[in-house]
Amino acid sequence: MPKNFDEVLAIDGDGRISPRGPLGSAADEQVEKLYAWVFQLNPDGSGAVCAAAQAESAQLAGDEWTTRSDAIHEGRFREGTAIGMAVTVSKDLESGKAKVYWWSETIYLKPEPP
Repeated sequence: MPKNFDEVLAIDGDGRISPRGPLGSAADEQVEKLYAWVFQLNPDGSGAVCAAAQAESAQLAGDEWTTRSDAIHEGRFREGTAIGMAVTVSKDLESGKAKVYWWSETIYLKPEPP
């Protein structure tokens, strides 16, 4: 199961990000949904947040998880650290039961190269 974000996420010219990370699933499970939140609090009291999701099974079957392009953004991200949190919902292929995995970590945000 995914347990982390990419170490560095790119900030686009509009101050937005696209949460993503490595995907490793167990042979007896299928990842069905992923929800991710990234937030950044700055010393001056400003900040930014991104709330994103992915429910397309084709996007959750490879070596990397990504989120849809319709993520909700508030504020503009700046270069520096941020907190990433995510949860996946997987289906146990033998029992059909749902399995939930949650994680959080500090990640680094960096502007995309021009």
